[in-house]
Amino acid sequence: MKLQDLPVEVLGEIMSAIHGPNDLQSFIAVSPGGLRVFNLFRDRILLSVALNTIEPEARDAALAIGHVPYMETNRDGQFQRAFLDSFFGNDDDVIRLPDSSDKIASFCGLVCRIQYFVDDYARGAWARLHTGDPLLSSPPLPPSSSSPPRLVLRRSELAAFQRAFFLFELYATVFPVYRSGFAKEIIGDQAQADHFLSCLGPWDLEAMSCIYFYYTRLILQHTKRVEDDFVNWILALPSRYDLTVPDRPSKRDLVQEDNGEKEKTGRLSDELRAKLLDWDWHFFYNLDYELHRIVLFSRQRRDHYQLGDLALMLSLRSAFAYRLVHARRGDEEARARLVIGGDLYRFRDGFIDDAAQLARRQHSGGDNARSNRSNTSNNRSCPALTFFRAVDHDWLQHAVGLDRATNSAVRDRAHAFWDTHRLQQPSIAASLEQASILTAVEGEKLYESDFGSSVQERLDGVGVHNDDFRPLMRRIRGEWFYDGQDKPGFDDVSESEVD
Repeated sequence: MKLQDLPVEVLGEIMSAIHGPNDLQSFIAVSPGGLRVFNLFRDRILLSVALNTIEPEARDAALAIGHVPYMETNRDGQFQRAFLDSFFGNDDDVIRLPDSSDKIASFCGLVCRIQYFVDDYARGAWARLHTGDPLLSSPPLPPSSSSPPRLVLRRSELAAFQRAFFLFELYATVFPVYRSGFAKEIIGDQAQADHFLSCLGPWDLEAMSCIYFYYTRLILQHTKRVEDDFVNWILALPSRYDLTVPDRPSKRDLVQEDNGEKEKTGRLSDELRAKLLDWDWHFFYNLDYELHRIVLFSRQRRDHYQLGDLALMLSLRSAFAYRLVHARRGDEEARARLVIGGDLYRFRDGFIDDAAQLARRQHSGGDNARSNRSNTSNNRSCPALTFFRAVDHDWLQHAVGLDRATNSAVRDRAHAFWDTHRLQQPSIAASLEQASILTAVEGEKLYESDFGSSVQERLDGVGVHNDDFRPLMRRIRGEWFYDGQDKPGFDDVSESEVD
């Protein structure tokens, strides 16, 4: 019997048993009448395929994301704590299945995003396990001319990856970034450590730190692309003017000179003097970056913030990173709007770095997880933590930096997710062992080396006229990722905004 001759109910059951949205899409594409059957049983098929994609160990965290209470004021913090108490207290009411078409479609979208990042992180880490990292001066393994063996994740590894990504998503949803002004006892570092991270086992905490590392480098990569694009756009503007004097006089200095209040210290051409005194000209060495909402490009931001800002961007959850990765090809301005808009959340009060250090101190090296939901990976925690170097220091900020530097190389190789059999392979064990003993300076390169010079420094001698500058700034003006109406949950991104 041909497939198309089967009753539609049977075809619907077959489609409901498929594992993975990509396989479902392929089935619909090659099966005559597949789309018609899918539309008949759309909700049931989407929900079944999404659940089939998620391993049982990760399912609770995935479903709980859709039930996080919306926080609008500090008074709503009680709902947040009640939700966390229910989640870690194994209350099934907070892991109910989505019950409407919109929620089911959004849940399926969340699963697709997380599975995309799981595959991307696993493939990259697997490659670096075999070839080292070119950013390090002494890679754990010499570069190989042959490609690494094909990676097929084992079920326990896939479950570990999914669980960590969904926990990270839940964590960023519970402690909102789309609202400002919350008290520290509601969303601050101590609250994050007390009400969430301390309820997890040390292996889950380290796995979430690995996800933090992955997202940070991902956003850093796209931020650098936006900076390169912005520099190229400015250099291509018709009114671009290159300064020829080494000293960068300000407009105030020039006005004072003209009024006789200050001796003239340099010879400026009449043309340059006119441009510097003309308020319609913008020179990047003294541009008001805050006024134009592009503080991300300033020298001061590059010198003093760097990773902290990236951490705040990634706390916007997977929807932000997914839109960033899938910005339409050829539409670099859309990517710029996302990065510049994401930077507007830089005032958020802390995230996983500081809170994780507090939570680790509360663990005190032991396993005091307070929830059965955190014990699903217990059989694989000891080998995964073998390569982690604990950081214990009285000065929290120093401890955060030291933790990044000493553990970044093993997190780059996803050490918390490979199963025992994989870790016992000589080549894998050697790669992780050598990555775990890198010096702090070498490990820090994985975070820091890609920053380079700021946009302000790269355009130090360049000026452009307002007639060119303002239209460009309007086209790439960053927008708040949340418009004030969005609620936490599954529905964060529409399919029309990605390829």
